[in-house]
Amino acid sequence: AGFWGAFGRLEGHVRLYLGYMIISLIIDSCWLVSFFVTEDLCNKMPGILQKHGSAFACGFMRIAATLVVAQVAIIQVYFIYTVWSLAEDLKASGGGVGLPDLLKSTKQAHSQRRYLAPHGDEYFGVAGAGFPVAYGAFSSPGLGGGQRIFNGEAHDTSYPPKFA
Repeated sequence: AGFWGAFGRLEGHVRLYLGYMIISLIIDSCWLVSFFVTEDLCNKMPGILQKHGSAFACGFMRIAATLVVAQVAIIQVYFIYTVWSLAEDLKASGGGVGLPDLLKSTKQAHSQRRYLAPHGDEYFGVAGAGFPVAYGAFSSPGLGGGQRIFNGEAHDTSYPPKFA
């Protein structure tokens, strides 16, 4: 259910898998608590650890077991959070566009901003009427009478032109 829900972007399937993960965490936690309460790790030590002293070996086994259980629990809770986050995302977006579509629209917006922006006055120091302005190093009277290329508008640079 989890793979099919993630692949098909189906919220119900992802929620079902989330419930399975939570139940699995609860069962694992109950088993671990019962194991640590009823069993003694010091009785099941390997022989090589017993040769180095029983107090050291017993403490080492208890600390190692606690660290391993904590790591597994943290990873399991993180995976549950990840699946929950996907379920909430599917709930909010309804399984809408994915990351590739978002990247495509970003590239398209960048292209439009770059190629269709008005190239002119504020970037090249030309006043609204098409006359050069003084830059401070020299004074310019202007060159009047010229006409802007492409009537001052953006032009299509794709081949073949879209409006041919």
